[in-house]
Amino acid sequence: MASFNELIPTLEHNTFGDGLHALEGTLRLPVWAGFQSRAGSYGSIGNPLDSDGLVRLNVEGDFSTPAPTVSAEQVKAYDYVQQHQQTMQDALMAALFTRYKNMQREYRYSPEKASQLMPDVTAIYGRRLSESAAKNIDR
Repeated sequence: MASFNELIPTLEHNTFGDGLHALEGTLRLPVWAGFQSRAGSYGSIGNPLDSDGLVRLNVEGDFSTPAPTVSAEQVKAYDYVQQHQQTMQDALMAALFTRYKNMQREYRYSPEKASQLMPDVTAIYGRRLSESAAKNIDR
């Protein structure tokens, strides 16, 4: 059987605390390049520059074993994300966009704060929304 880093190339075996083991690495998703980087502590802005598409990757498993492995399902999931990243991004952005107006109201930012943190959005990826998509914004 192939080693974990032959199956998912960037994975490294890390040991924490009292012998807890983890497989961690990175994955480059070019479709997310240009978005805000949130790689800081607790998801904070880690870099003032836009993301280059590099994301952290943690493969879950038995944290107590000193010889962690990856399953066939985990390798398939890794491959799927790489192969379908654009479709996944489109679905996520469309779903977020349909809820965005409600989220703006729920956060109740002052107009000044809202313009910085949750400005009005009329396009995704520089493409204006279709009339039917725009109608879904307030749902």
